[in-house]
Amino acid sequence: MTRSIARTLLLVAAAALGCAHRPSAKERRAAEIHHDLAVEAFRAGRAPDALREYDAALAIDGRLAEAHRGRGLVLDFAFARIDEAERAYRRALELRPEYPEAHNDLGQLLARTGRHEEALREFDLALGDMTYREPYVARCNKGLALWRMGRREEGHAELRACLSLAPSFCKGRRELGRILLDEGKMAEGITELAAYARSCEKVPDAHLQLGLARMRAGDVPGARESFERCAELAPQGGEGDECRRSLSLLVE
Repeated sequence: MTRSIARTLLLVAAAALGCAHRPSAKERRAAEIHHDLAVEAFRAGRAPDALREYDAALAIDGRLAEAHRGRGLVLDFAFARIDEAERAYRRALELRPEYPEAHNDLGQLLARTGRHEEALREFDLALGDMTYREPYVARCNKGLALWRMGRREEGHAELRACLSLAPSFCKGRRELGRILLDEGKMAEGITELAAYARSCEKVPDAHLQLGLARMRAGDVPGARESFERCAELAPQGGEGDECRRSLSLLVE
């Protein structure tokens, strides 16, 4: 009898503790506001501010899966803190198992760290979710992983499927073009990179990649045109500097 009463008291205490830590509607809204501020900061290139806002969101509501995922993105792409980013993605998925964006994010991290089989499983989980609004992103990432595993035909098929869903998806055009160049398919690669430059006309990298490909092919006038457009779009630093260096190497 005593044991039964003790067990009941423990269960009641645990339930009360769980309720005590569950954020109110007002607190949850405050956490969501911090999350939204973090998204804006990251888009504006203010990664430290984004990380602080995500931490503030999670201090209020530690079960906000979107904040764990967003924190992972900042740690991953702004600070290269890969282990912490992986933990953040996995925590987001613990809290929300059917979260295709987080499955894709974890998949691309696993692929970049050489764990391709695990990555494919994550991409497939993302693609199997009918609520996923950007399946072409996971298809592109899956295609790259397959290609790097030596499964080139499957990789090409996934990348083509990606672009059939989203013909203007910049990363898909870029990666397919670079893969074709790596395979020695110069004309096809240039065609894809030209499509990249058309679809993503305001992206300096699009013109840089096309210029480099044209330079390799011996098309000096075409390379010059691409590098000049790149330099115009990026007058200071980054791809613009690389385009200006490449321009100085061109000889008619």
